[in-house]
Amino acid sequence: MATAAKFLGGVFVLILIFNPAWTKITSRKQLYRPQVVERSSSEDSDPLQPHRPERSTHVGAVKSTKTRLESSVFVLGTNRTNHNQAIIHWSGENSEAIFVLTRRIAYNQSVMDSTFWRSTDDGHNFNNETNKFTAGTVLSHYYVCPINKNKLILLIANNKSLYYTDDEGTTYHLVQNLPFQPTDLMFHPSRDDWVLGYDSHSQKLYISMNLGRQWNTLHTHVTKGHYYWGVKGVDKDDHLVHMEVYDSHAGGYLYVSCLIPHCSHKNAHRDLSTVDKNSLLVQDQYIFVEKSAVEVTMYVSWKRGDFQKAVLPRNVRAEDFHILSTDEDQVFLAANHRDNLTSLYLSDTTGLYYVLTLENVVALSLPSGFLVDVQEVKGLKGTFVANQHTPRRDPRTLITWDKGGEWSLVQAPVNDIHGQPFNCTLPSCSLHLHMDFSKTIYRIPSIMSRQSSVGLVMAQGNVGDDLDSISSDVYVSHNGGLTWGQVLEGRYYVVFTDHGGAIVAVKLQSGKPTDTLEYSCTEGQKWESFKFTDTPLLIDGVLNEPEEATLIILIFGHLQSDSRWYVVRLDFGSILTAKCTDQDYTTWVPSDQLGRHCLLGERKVYEKRKVESECYNGRNYEREINTTICQCTPEDFECDYGFQRSGANRTVCLVTDWFDPNKPLGECPEGHFFLRSSGYRKIPSDNCTGGVTDQYKPHQVPCPLQKAEGLHLTADVGPAAPTHTNVTFHLTQDRGSKASTVYTWDFGDGVVTSQPGLSNSSTQVHSYDTAGTYAVSVSANNSAGCTSTTMYIKVNDKITTLKACAPSALCVNKPWNFTVTPLAGDGHVPTISNQSGLGLIHYVWDFDDEEETDTRTPLLSWRPSMVHTYRETGKYSWTVEAINPVSRIQQEEDIQVYDILKTLELSFTATLDMANKGTAQWRQQFGDLLEKQLQEVLNVSAAHLAVTVFPYIPTRVLVSVFPPCNLTAELSVPEKDSAEAANCVNELTKTLKAAVDADKVTMILAGGLIVKALRVYVLQECAPPIPQAQGSYQSVIIGVLALVIIIILLLLLGYFWKRKRERSNWYSQMPAPPSLMNDAGEMLSPAEDLLDQEITEEEFLDDIEDDSFQPVSQPTLVMMSGVGPSTGGGGNMPC
Repeated sequence: MATAAKFLGGVFVLILIFNPAWTKITSRKQLYRPQVVERSSSEDSDPLQPHRPERSTHVGAVKSTKTRLESSVFVLGTNRTNHNQAIIHWSGENSEAIFVLTRRIAYNQSVMDSTFWRSTDDGHNFNNETNKFTAGTVLSHYYVCPINKNKLILLIANNKSLYYTDDEGTTYHLVQNLPFQPTDLMFHPSRDDWVLGYDSHSQKLYISMNLGRQWNTLHTHVTKGHYYWGVKGVDKDDHLVHMEVYDSHAGGYLYVSCLIPHCSHKNAHRDLSTVDKNSLLVQDQYIFVEKSAVEVTMYVSWKRGDFQKAVLPRNVRAEDFHILSTDEDQVFLAANHRDNLTSLYLSDTTGLYYVLTLENVVALSLPSGFLVDVQEVKGLKGTFVANQHTPRRDPRTLITWDKGGEWSLVQAPVNDIHGQPFNCTLPSCSLHLHMDFSKTIYRIPSIMSRQSSVGLVMAQGNVGDDLDSISSDVYVSHNGGLTWGQVLEGRYYVVFTDHGGAIVAVKLQSGKPTDTLEYSCTEGQKWESFKFTDTPLLIDGVLNEPEEATLIILIFGHLQSDSRWYVVRLDFGSILTAKCTDQDYTTWVPSDQLGRHCLLGERKVYEKRKVESECYNGRNYEREINTTICQCTPEDFECDYGFQRSGANRTVCLVTDWFDPNKPLGECPEGHFFLRSSGYRKIPSDNCTGGVTDQYKPHQVPCPLQKAEGLHLTADVGPAAPTHTNVTFHLTQDRGSKASTVYTWDFGDGVVTSQPGLSNSSTQVHSYDTAGTYAVSVSANNSAGCTSTTMYIKVNDKITTLKACAPSALCVNKPWNFTVTPLAGDGHVPTISNQSGLGLIHYVWDFDDEEETDTRTPLLSWRPSMVHTYRETGKYSWTVEAINPVSRIQQEEDIQVYDILKTLELSFTATLDMANKGTAQWRQQFGDLLEKQLQEVLNVSAAHLAVTVFPYIPTRVLVSVFPPCNLTAELSVPEKDSAEAANCVNELTKTLKAAVDADKVTMILAGGLIVKALRVYVLQECAPPIPQAQGSYQSVIIGVLALVIIIILLLLLGYFWKRKRERSNWYSQMPAPPSLMNDAGEMLSPAEDLLDQEITEEEFLDDIEDDSFQPVSQPTLVMMSGVGPSTGGGGNMPC
């Protein structure tokens, strides 16, 4: 959405730099900011010299020999500043102050250098204000209070500081250590000390109530450019601020309003739910937002009432909206449709129901939204000019005097500037004018009209059958666009001053300097040339005082070999020396192309200076306007929603084939009445009375019973709902009867309920006992028909228990497959049959053996297992977190890593599974009993033995044996004791096997169950090689040969074993091999059935042998099947 409109006063402002953020709903109203003039950088040819502001002796101070118009030139800066942008504010309102901030903008849009200038004599002289600031200060921007010209705030670039002045720049006050770096400010429209400050880096909005001296945080996560002060006369409290904010709980952007300074009485408007980013627009009595679901929809709040869906004609789909005007209780809207087609629509007073007024308008999509070739003729209510695509896609210009009620081609002049006839007759030939499209693409100036110069319109254009992008001349109208005359050939900058009493035109010559301008004091009927400088300048801009009430015009330019800004001051006081008297004025009554003087129900008589009177109006001139209210005629009415103009003269409004006027558009409860349209509605800005009003007024009829339509079903859940948890469902209805309609809810699990009336059925609360996907449907039934809607809801069990499967001791440098099992319910059932309702689970692993850094990457997997190897002995606490759509749970386990260790698995009789109660308490008790018996059998202490009982059936028991034998139970055995420690572990293993074979590992459990150990398996062992006594060379050779043969046999055995072993999944951080990519070269995601993707060992090995397979710094989660370390851990089985 382009910069949203904010009405901040009548002082002149304009911004020419587009907001780079993509926007949704755009507006013609502009922020209150000084005018920006930009130019391309020029070379620094002059050497650096000390500079003091002075009149230029090289340029200016020229008097025309033909006229008495005077000019003077002032030079801003030195030739080393190379400032490529100037920001100008002209106070006006009985003030002669002008502020200019020249600055150098880098390629990244940062401000590198700046100078602040101030004039107190309408630009005759400028003072360098930089010496009033701290040395080295670089100003980025400045803001002027719209209701008090004495108050300005100046922002310092890349610094949490600012300056403010409350005496129009006489003194400046520094405020340091701000809580933020302000990137944008917004003054309150009626409180001159209240300012909103925005930090685009942190996206925080701040408030100051004392002209920037102190600041408080108002809200976080605020969208740039989408915050607004309340509108006077509409919002009840002037402390109110509207804003668009991101809400993580809502999962999107919300419209929020609250009161300063602490955002009290906050209203998040959650009934509206989330809106599209960059879509909030507050303008006059309307608030607009946009929501995108199946289609893009605009919602409108009128006079701060509830938001309702804006309704365009049926079968019309819009992608973006541009608010042209909200004046006179009506929204003038441009909607951008598919295939880059743009049409204009007019609303009713509420801004909800729109009728088409003009199709196929010329528009241009921009990063800031889209602009439309529609211009309002300022000062004349309801007069607009637009460019429309012809069937050949060539633009032509149309004009309306009744705000789109009727559009007409623009009548071309009879003769050209040389007195030769144009021979141009409607409708095959007309005048065509350039507007915003041409200004953006071809740099041709747009239409010029001003509120202070009513009726005077100047534009670039051409005569013919369509608009020419190459040929362009200047045309002028003295009667609001009714008739035109060609006054200049070529393209020109044009500005008015003295309420239109003087016009200046500077020719546009791309890359060519000029020293001459044209001016007229007769509204363009007579022109004089004036040489305003001895040395031609490259013109960057022509500006005047915002109210156009002075006789001063400024021209900004530069020399080709000079980076300084040259300000040429033109003073028409030397020509228009006499103040106008009553004899110098005449009257003018606007009319349309048919000569009708009653426009929008009013006949207005304006006072205008006579064209031949060369006098000035002055600053305090107020144009006299006499208004007479007219009787209503058919021209004061437009077609109502659902109707369109038909007939030979398109004067009759007939119902369309898709609309039924007997059905009310809004809420119409049975027993009440609604106004059935006659097909016409009075133009909201029309002030006529009487006449044909009764003929076109709607008729009151009883509300009919209607079929319910537009059912919308939502639920207050995230991606899924938990079982045994209440879910709140909401039903809304756009149209149709509600009170007598019966609503039947079917929750998809066999529960069905029915209730009469939407008020009783709009909210339902339901919970699900079983996981699954459910179709929730609602049917609305009455005698007029039945309508239904359906939504799907995913229900998952919460993960209540996470059971880990790993021994309490492991070998260093030996991989182990760590496994966990997530369980739902109470978690006591020692099987994994109750996992089906948990849904898709991902796991986050941390093995406590990596350094804590900011860039530490977690290990992720979609399976409940992860192979890991500890590289150093020590004590660790490994954790795993399981996350599904409705819950997350973390499990932490302690583990010790040894360099000498044997991990054994004991198998038992089936009575052990019978005794297993599946609880942590039972496992602890059985483990303690077994460990105590093993200590007696092996004659070792508890420090040299560890028993781990896994939480599953069949029950698995692991025994870890550490080295005793007069050695302390250290995690790392000294090298001198390693051989002895290894022998001790081996002997203990043999003793344990013998004890099991002799039935000495037998226990009697509760209930008299006898549990006996049957076998012992070695799962993991680690021990250094035992040194051998030194022998002959022959024994060494034989030993080496035997070792080589053994290694070969082990490799062959390992190869075939690896091919045959049970498939297992493990995860690694490495780039995805081609076998895990789809045809488009994209990673297979879980949504593409990642868990079911089959990858053979040969495919994976081929992938990793490819030269393109290289490690990367940013890991990708990759699942590999059937591949694991070739040594150690091979005996591990999934728990």
